[in-house]
Amino acid sequence: MTHNKNLRLINDADFRELFHRVIYIKPTKEVIEHLAEDMDICLKDRGFLAYGYIDNQCGFSFRIICSAHIRNNKLEYGAYDSQRLYIIRRGYVNCCSFAFIEEYDVEISDLEESALKHIRDIDMLYKCREETEQMRKFMFLDPFRSKEYPDDLQVILFKEGLQLEAVWVKCYTYTDNELFGLLLNEPEQDFGFHEGSIIGFAPMETDNGTICVYTGRRLEKLS
Repeated sequence: MTHNKNLRLINDADFRELFHRVIYIKPTKEVIEHLAEDMDICLKDRGFLAYGYIDNQCGFSFRIICSAHIRNNKLEYGAYDSQRLYIIRRGYVNCCSFAFIEEYDVEISDLEESALKHIRDIDMLYKCREETEQMRKFMFLDPFRSKEYPDDLQVILFKEGLQLEAVWVKCYTYTDNELFGLLLNEPEQDFGFHEGSIIGFAPMETDNGTICVYTGRRLEKLS
């Protein structure tokens, strides 16, 4: 079989490349076998088109649109089934290959109107805070992001008399000099705040590289 130069590993992709895009996914044999138990969409063509979006609770996800395959450098795809809902999370398909449909002269506008409507519905349903949307563009935060949950960042807490502690925060808002995140887990030590608090953080250079550190400020939850 000829190697397809357009195919890349999902694991190697920046989430922004996959976000709000329809891509072709070529699953591994193991993923196909697992998906086939619930998703007969994979049985015909051994691949599928999927739309990437971010679920606030479940992280980066793909809505499977239809079966698809690439033969002789041509992308062909099946019909959209509006009666069935297929969703997979990025963490499960990081080992799979993908390609942008535009590389095969297919545009998102070429899909059936029912599929396009569902994509618009996804965009509305999973619309986040405007500030969170903007923080997704902050590439300087990428070293601290979770690959599967790109809105979630690792931040280091510090307080006199306590040990440094790493926690996860969800991007929430920002100012000209400071970023703020919603604390996702309860600190093991008493820093004076708890899970659900909105804490300030900022990148800081250290001898071992850049880290995100708690700034000592907190916010009340915004509307």
